Amino acid sequence: DNQNYHNDVSIGHARLGDVFLLVDRADEAIENYETYLERATMLAKKFPVHALWQRNWAVAHQRLGDALLTRNEPDKALDHFRACLEIPVKYPVVDQANPDPRHVIQHCGQRIEQIASRVKRP
Repeated sequence: DNQNYHNDVSIGHARLGDVFLLVDRADEAIENYETYLERATMLAKKFPVHALWQRNWAVAHQRLGDALLTRNEPDKALDHFRACLEIPVKYPVVDQANPDPRHVIQHCGQRIEQIASRVKRP
């Protein structure tokens, strides 16, 4: 039941995902981001007023969506970017270690627009 332990483990998976993505190993990145998302979701749902857990939940969706785009899976990526926008980030976290979650939400919104602009319209 240690929140900080679960958060630390989830952040570890996020960082592993970042490294795998940098070295073009998208499959391993996605596996780690999925674990990050599972743990971040658990914390956010268990402690809905904890601003950092809500932010991490949004970031997990954002990173997973970005990784899926590198694998050319825009439909799956859209699901995560949309989920990011639905997270109730009511209590902004604003400090250097935990930046304002609105930039994460904005990033997800921009990705949705980019994907939509690529879709051919009849």
